[in-house]
Formats: sequence, structure tokens, C-alpha cells
Amino acid sequence: MAEILDFQEPEPKDDQADAALVMSLFARMDHLGMALAFGVAVGITFCLATAILLIKGGSADAVVGYNLGTVSAFLPGYSVSWIGSLVGLAYGVLGGMVFGFGFALLWNFAHVVAVGIVILKADWFDLA
Repeated sequence: MAEILDFQEPEPKDDQADAALVMSLFARMDHLGMALAFGVAVGITFCLATAILLIKGGSADAVVGYNLGTVSAFLPGYSVSWIGSLVGLAYGVLGGMVFGFGFALLWNFAHVVAVGIVILKADWFDLA
């Protein structure tokens, strides 16, 4: 029973291993990769939403996709039509790329700040 409760201190690691561990925990996002991923996802979603409305159709007296059609106020050239779905795809890719790039940029900045705080705290505790 005494052997089970006997706690051994782990061997200290070298500084390079610690730095590698911290950097793997705070890995950077690729700006271009995230921009392309968001762009493709948003573009295809916008295109599919328009296509589903067109395939589903509506009654003869109702306008198909009225709510989605109001997006044309913000995106010139977009309409709830097959050509409009391709225009929506282009706008979705462009807007998604901008959002994805900005997201990756903010993510990387936040992690640089967090790593800086961790390093400062580690140095402070070593000096105390």
C-alpha cells in the first residue's frame, strides 16, 4: 500500500521540449486554407439554398423565395434564379474567404498573445 502512495516527481524536461509542447498546443491556422474552406462552404450553402427553393417551387400566386430574394438589396445581380444561384455562389465564396481569412488572423493573434502571457508568467515564476 505504501508503494501505491509513493509519488515520484517527474524528471524535468529541457527547454526545447517545453517550447515544442507549447507551440503544438497553440498551433497557427493557415490564413489561405481557412479562407478557402470558409469560402467554399458559404458559397455552396448559398447556391444550394437558392437551388432548393427553385426545385421546391411554390404556388402560382406566390413569389418563390421572397425572403432569400431580399438579399439582392445587398448583393447586386443576385436573384432567386439559376443564374442567381451562380452569382450567389460567387458572392458566398468571396464573403466566406474574407470572413475565413479574418477569423484565422484573429485566431493567430489571440494565440500569440496567449503564448506571450504564458512565457511571461513562466519567467516571472522562475525569478520569484
